Parts: sequence; C-alpha cells; structure tokens
Amino acid sequence: MTPDLFNWNESTDPDTPLYTRARKRDMKTSKMAANGLDLSKGQKRVMIAFRSRPPMTDEELIVTLQELGLPLTPSGARSRRAELVKKGAIKDSGQRRAGQTGNMMTVWEVVYE
Repeated sequence: MTPDLFNWNESTDPDTPLYTRARKRDMKTSKMAANGLDLSKGQKRVMIAFRSRPPMTDEELIVTLQELGLPLTPSGARSRRAELVKKGAIKDSGQRRAGQTGNMMTVWEVVYE
C-alpha cells in the first residue's frame, strides 16, 4: 500500500489528533481501527517526524524531531518509537544503515495497513 491512500492530519502540533482515513472499500472494522490509534503526546511527535521523512533510523528520528522543533530526549524518542512498534504503527523496514558510530542500525517505517 502507498501512503497516499491515507489522509494524515498535516498538523505538526502534537496536541492535534493524527487521524487516518480508511479506503471506501475497507470493512467497517478497518475504518474504526484507522481512527482508533490512541497515542501519547511523545508518540504523536514521533509519528509527525516519521510522516515528514520516512523511513529512518533512531538517530535520524532524533535529528528530525530537533529540526521540526518537537522536544523529545534521544532516550524518549527511542522509547516512544519502540512503543509505536508494539502498537503496530511503525515496523522494521528490513533495511539497515550505518549510524554515526559505523554500527548498522534498523531503518523504521510507518505501517500503512
């Protein structure tokens, strides 16, 4: 699936809900789930970052949050991303990129299904 099948709220305000729109042909339960993702303020900030520049590593996530002016500590950003992985909103893209230390890092992406 491609991201353009969904209509994410374009606001960068973490207090604004990040609703998605399900496709017309989706079942009612899919439409309910699209609007039912309950996120904390920190998780919303991480989702805003991933919407602006997906996919990315945790290091890239931290830089993106800073560039967007969305305050979150590096540890907090990684924790919120991990929570979003558990909720099924973000997943491992299967790609790896070298980080600042040269170690390979997981590249994360938003789940659009």
